[in-house]
Amino acid sequence: MKRMLKRFAAVLAVFLCLLQAGCAKREYVITTAFSGDEIMRINSKSSFMPEMMLYLTNMQNEYENVYGQELWDQNVPETPLDVRLKEMVLAKLAQVKVMNLMAEEYGLTLSDEDRALAESAAKTYFESLNDKEKELMGITEEVVVNAYSEICLAGRLYEYVIKDVNPEISDDESRIVTVWHIKVKDRETAKEALNLIESGEESFEAVAAKYSEDSEFSYTFGRGEMPPVIEEAAFSLDKDAVSGIIETETGFHILKCVSDFDVEMTQLNKETILKNERKRVFDETYESFLPGLTKILNRKLVDSIELIHDPEVTTASFFDAEF
Repeated sequence: MKRMLKRFAAVLAVFLCLLQAGCAKREYVITTAFSGDEIMRINSKSSFMPEMMLYLTNMQNEYENVYGQELWDQNVPETPLDVRLKEMVLAKLAQVKVMNLMAEEYGLTLSDEDRALAESAAKTYFESLNDKEKELMGITEEVVVNAYSEICLAGRLYEYVIKDVNPEISDDESRIVTVWHIKVKDRETAKEALNLIESGEESFEAVAAKYSEDSEFSYTFGRGEMPPVIEEAAFSLDKDAVSGIIETETGFHILKCVSDFDVEMTQLNKETILKNERKRVFDETYESFLPGLTKILNRKLVDSIELIHDPEVTTASFFDAEF
């Protein structure tokens, strides 16, 4: 059972990563053709007020736990923060609905095990709520079960789409290097600094302390993280080698290679590259599914929603509950 629960938690984690990576703003048809508490509809998938409040309240409290309740009192020149939060929640909900529509298209459904896990997670979360939280969010345990079920199916969809994405990633492609760095504004100063290093008159560290205008001395990075000329120079250096003078738009640079191949960090970078490639493939599949979807929004109802400010409403564990 513990293994199954960890698997469900992993699905939730994948889902959250997708959301955090960016929910692009979608265009909706604004309509009054709604009844009751329906917030939005994307083809056959609808979202209702209790689900909206479940997401919204948990996200609100997550932010307040980090930034304090006074966050919402800040004067901002653009869209008020509470409005931006509601739009973020709408984007998250929309992505869940779209991913569930995609799952239907692929013929994917939840297994009995998945349903049992969703129900168990929902029961745990719902029992953590006090009566005021249940009342003000307007939710039942069934609402939570449905929310977790849709999140779980979204995770299964992601796993299905990226199942064959396993590119060969070479050590050189994922290699992580560490360099010491000197930066100055003019070439003459750079020449003077390099001469001191190459003559052995002073150590690289001493020259950096005397000449460098960069607040950082050491940099650890992989490919694609630095300006091309810096990257090319850094990845061509052997351990302990010093570069020549490298010119960029920001000045003149000298590098010393401290590590030309960090085994542990290179392996971690391989995993990051693989994750990014899988996400790229999924994003392309997701974006190709969007055209033709009918998306309608009950803007009047959305605009009427207010954040819950009640000392008894502190729930913030919906997205990070331990299952």
